[in-house]
Amino acid sequence: MREHFVNFLSMIFPTKCPVCSCVIKSDSHLCFKCWGEVDFITDPLCQKCSYPFEFDIGVDFLCGPCIENKHYFDSAISVMRYGDSSKKIIHKLKYSDKSHVAKNIARLMHIKMKNKIEDVDVIIPVPMHGRKMRKRLYNQSALIAGHLSKLSNIPFIANCLIKTRHHAPQTGLRRQLRKDNVKNSFSINKSYLSDIHNKNILLVDDVYTTGATVDECSKILKQSYCNKVKVITFARVV
Repeated sequence: MREHFVNFLSMIFPTKCPVCSCVIKSDSHLCFKCWGEVDFITDPLCQKCSYPFEFDIGVDFLCGPCIENKHYFDSAISVMRYGDSSKKIIHKLKYSDKSHVAKNIARLMHIKMKNKIEDVDVIIPVPMHGRKMRKRLYNQSALIAGHLSKLSNIPFIANCLIKTRHHAPQTGLRRQLRKDNVKNSFSINKSYLSDIHNKNILLVDDVYTTGATVDECSKILKQSYCNKVKVITFARVV
């Protein structure tokens, strides 16, 4: 009975490719055409932030920014480069009220990370300031993190981190200005201190540009005595 009901719903509300919106199978992530056009991030990578290198230059090699700057997170991975396809997906989720796209993103993230999270205890999203939340009505990172929690069977805390300061948009800012812009913008929800104490955290966001936002969040988590912070984002600027 349940199977017939699911099939009936799929006829009325078919699953669509998050890039081009063509109808796809319910268990698919992208249509065949868009899958071939997506620029997935693959080895060789920076061992800290997963910046992709053109050539394999050895094991445990770091990119220039990771050598020059201390990161509070322990590692960061991203699914794909921030380009035409990933930009369309993210913009649908953030600006076109297509909240269902979060599930597609989480599925792709789960494929990327499923062999790297054996020690993760809790999933936490990068928070959104209340002013922006009232305008958008949802936090896209929290939606993604919630679906990721279901796929991985790892507990999810939606509001462990709090965005305390509404700052100017990060878009267009250089690395140091981005870092200064988000400084002291986050705090911990003290109700969850015991839930993260000595735990390994998976921090979820949509895009990694310079790492300033996830790094600031990681700093607060580390100051609250969590053990490790791993970061996963859907896309990253290269």
